[in-house]
Amino acid sequence: MPFVVGDVAGGEVVEFLPDRAGQVIVHAHPPGALGPWEGTAVLAASAAAAAVAGWLRLRRRDT
Repeated sequence: MPFVVGDVAGGEVVEFLPDRAGQVIVHAHPPGALGPWEGTAVLAASAAAAAVAGWLRLRRRDT
């Protein structure tokens, strides 16, 4: 997905996608807008959003 969004948005949005934010965590001095802690926060927020979306979908479907 980053290669699609990067071509459309010009690359500024790509840094905030979960896969790129996860890669930033392992670098001591990462290039770009996110640092290691910000990358962790973006990755955790996207995982939490996916878990909540799945829970809501399952709850709606099983009623």
